[in-house]
Amino acid sequence: MVVYRWVAIVFFLLVVVNGAAAVDWGCCVPTIGECFNGDVFSSKSDFETACAFEGGSISGPGILSSCDAVIECTMGCCCPNDDVSNAGAIRNDEDRLWLTQISCQTQDAQDPQGSYQFRAIESSCVETCGGTVIPPPHGSHTVEGYVYDLDGAPVDGAEVEIPVPGGSISTFSEPDGFFRLEGVPEINGRIIVSRDGCYPTQSAPIFFDRDYLEINDEAVELVIQCGDSGCVREPPVIAEIGLVQGQKAVEITVEHNDICQDFIQFVPNRCDETGQNCNPLPYTVSPAILDDGTDLVEGETYCYIIRALFALGDAEDSASQCITLGSDECTDKPAGSWCGVADSGEAAILSCDESNILQEELCQNGEICSEAGGAPVCIPSPICEMCNGLLGLYAQLANLPPFFKIPIGDSDLGTTCAEAEINNLCYVDAKVEGRAVTIDGYSSCLGVGSCSDYARLDTCEANPCLVDDQCTWHEINEELGQGICRGNAQAAECDECDDIYGYCNRNLCESISPTECYFDELENNLVNTMGCVHRTDMACRYYDTEFDCNGGSEGQDAIFNVQYDSENVRSGSHIRTTSSKDIMRLGTCTWISEYSRCIKDADMQNNNEDDCIENDQFYFNPLCVQDDTPPLTTFFLVNPPIYGRHQARTLPYKVVDDMTAVDDINTYVCYAKASDPSCYPRDTLSTVDLPDNGNYKLYYYSEDLNSNLEPVKSVDIRFTDYGTTALESIDIVPEE
Repeated sequence: MVVYRWVAIVFFLLVVVNGAAAVDWGCCVPTIGECFNGDVFSSKSDFETACAFEGGSISGPGILSSCDAVIECTMGCCCPNDDVSNAGAIRNDEDRLWLTQISCQTQDAQDPQGSYQFRAIESSCVETCGGTVIPPPHGSHTVEGYVYDLDGAPVDGAEVEIPVPGGSISTFSEPDGFFRLEGVPEINGRIIVSRDGCYPTQSAPIFFDRDYLEINDEAVELVIQCGDSGCVREPPVIAEIGLVQGQKAVEITVEHNDICQDFIQFVPNRCDETGQNCNPLPYTVSPAILDDGTDLVEGETYCYIIRALFALGDAEDSASQCITLGSDECTDKPAGSWCGVADSGEAAILSCDESNILQEELCQNGEICSEAGGAPVCIPSPICEMCNGLLGLYAQLANLPPFFKIPIGDSDLGTTCAEAEINNLCYVDAKVEGRAVTIDGYSSCLGVGSCSDYARLDTCEANPCLVDDQCTWHEINEELGQGICRGNAQAAECDECDDIYGYCNRNLCESISPTECYFDELENNLVNTMGCVHRTDMACRYYDTEFDCNGGSEGQDAIFNVQYDSENVRSGSHIRTTSSKDIMRLGTCTWISEYSRCIKDADMQNNNEDDCIENDQFYFNPLCVQDDTPPLTTFFLVNPPIYGRHQARTLPYKVVDDMTAVDDINTYVCYAKASDPSCYPRDTLSTVDLPDNGNYKLYYYSEDLNSNLEPVKSVDIRFTDYGTTALESIDIVPEE
């Protein structure tokens, strides 16, 4: 039996924080939802990941401002000129005037009768565009009407309300569905209807400039979907599942018949091969689902269950379908074949099948794989060392005698050394022994698998064995001609410093890559010497000096927007307002002069110790000092986000983190009136005070075991009391 526990928190990644400086990483423009920039993210990569998660594209990189500079996101008023048809009515319609700048430009281009002008909003778009100014909160109009269900039957007890400045005017429908609202001001608005067991709905925009009475045949009729209305919901079906060739990704096609017309979204779940230990993937409304998570593992079998969420009925799950992931060697490989080395160490022609399983066509003994003619082919391997002759003298000659032949395999036929070099079978390089240069000579390309196998500058740049990469020489000692050849696609081999040079120190470590490798040679009062460390494995704790940690006396420690009062009660936005100037660009480091120690203090407790150490996590997992990434919390809310108070404790959400298990992450929330938003999340969904009826902002964040605090985020939400008892928690258990 698979159990999914849904608890809560929100989807929008946009947070507006007073005093936060904009970051010039550009603006994320999602296909659905609000635009957001990099203010709430600790790094550019985090921002790009979040944008990709939202299915968005990044616009305007380098703009030192908010998303207001991007016309796809800039909200304002789209005002019609007098020659636009029905311009007067449009100017009085707040909903039609409130648009993005790009939408206004599109409307202007498509309207043959006139033109529209985009303007920054003042108090309202109606006022900005010269329409009727909104009157005081209450007026003298009366609105009557009826509420029916989909079958045409009257709905009793439905709450009917019109939001007005300063509050709302509301009533309940009678047994025959009739309702009457009085004191409605002359405004552009909508009538909102909600009832327990029904899907909340709202009318089209109405300009309440008169009475809407039954006796005038202007009564308003509203249709709300209640119960199942005789329909039976169908579970989704996984129609197709397959691997994306050349990528570490799974493609799923879902078929679903939304019979009851109340489908909200799919929540894909990736489970282990037993169908247990399921984790939700990002929600989607699209039947085409792609799982390209970085945590997918080569050769593992994953089973997928697609859950459909509905506004009224229980969630429905698809049957489980499983697939086995292909080889890592097939990731980012094009269709076709190439030369490589088999698991057995023999030369081979490699390719990937449709399931991303690596296929090996082994070359015979003594053969090598060559792509000299274009397509890979196994050919007999020339004995390249014969070109070196006695003491390697022949290899030093500019032109080898044309009659000099080296055998190819056991054949009497042969090729000259020059021909072998031209055909990418042999290459001239420094003959080395433990990286101690002896004498130049010929070697077989069979032993070259990457740029780092070349030992000389000219050989590196020429890439005679056609390594599938752009090889670049990195100088170590110009006088001795020492250096290292590395491909652009290769990560800096920091941890191989000892193997490359026979020993390692700071200079040699930095010679591999001054921007990617750091040499840790002190014990940091806690951890042993790490040696030459790649920046992706770095931690603030590994820095040995103040300059390395924060740039020295003229540098800067990391500062997070976190404060504490006299009783040690926390508040703030948690945003990193200042990044440390550490040399590996972690951005999260602080130097403690008293102890000559570099730490990560994301919660700003100022106790002179690294967060993961003060939380007693280091002794179970020493790598916790590398954790400087906060959790990411996602709420799955319906649209529009209107809920009963009884649903406040069961809002579905998920939390992900790179080093802390989900069960060990704490998520905190609070509700603040939308008219006066001011609260700091300190309660959980199960303990937070339930809000009264009205419009709210839900503020939330999550914290992992290593005191990384997610920036406080918010979402708009409206609550209506349906008179139903609130649940403390809920388990949704699909049928077996």
